[in-house]
Amino acid sequence: MKIISIDVGMKNCAFCLLNCDISNNYIIEKWDIIDLCETSKETCQGIMKNGKKCSKHARYTKKNTFYCKTHAKEYKIPPSSFSKKKIKKLKKEKLISIANTHDISFNCKEKKETILNQICLDLSNNYYNFVNSILTTEMNMVSYGIVLKKLFHKNFQNDKIDLVIIENQIGPLALRMKTLQGMIMQHFIENDIVNIIPVNSNNKLKDFLGNKKTTYDERKRESIKITRQLMENSKWNNHFEKHKKKDDLADCFLQAKWYISHKLNK
Repeated sequence: MKIISIDVGMKNCAFCLLNCDISNNYIIEKWDIIDLCETSKETCQGIMKNGKKCSKHARYTKKNTFYCKTHAKEYKIPPSSFSKKKIKKLKKEKLISIANTHDISFNCKEKKETILNQICLDLSNNYYNFVNSILTTEMNMVSYGIVLKKLFHKNFQNDKIDLVIIENQIGPLALRMKTLQGMIMQHFIENDIVNIIPVNSNNKLKDFLGNKKTTYDERKRESIKITRQLMENSKWNNHFEKHKKKDDLADCFLQAKWYISHKLNK
């Protein structure tokens, strides 16, 4: 029986695909993150001392060339707050402060738009640009639906999935997350996978923490710690340790483990 466990995320949607036998023994077949914002994954094009091309993740770009922080030497590296998208929202007083801080020539009697243009010109001439990173708040639910359909098909088109367990989103603040949960469920329904179970997020750590009261951050740390222990002798250990989103990987795995132990074949 193939089970997929999904930890819903507006950017990092984690999944763990397991093959479970009649005795509830399981093996992990796939375990990863789906980036629903489709963040740019450009690599640095700088050359290392040994003559080989750098393969680090690129954070900056200039003239259609991409660089990591190490190889971004020719131009200035902009502070995170010094992006065109952010400064366009600032008031004139703040723009004047930025111009003074970065020695940008301007006339304080000029209109806000003129000072803004001077700052943007200085950015274009003297600084690297950030590699585009899409914020979750910038994506509407139609865009999510389009990306979700494409990436879920790409990742699971060859998998015969029998059961979907998905973290249930609750509360008024989770409206977009709840909508995304429904879209994910509908995707599987449209692919004739109708055995779908929403699971309370509190369940995954019950076997390890009981009813102990914990904060959100404490639960995240415990989730990683527990998964690390469980993966110690697994072939997936290296994959887990190297992953940047250990917390999300841990959550979807422990959710699956709890369901298999307490609900499957009961």
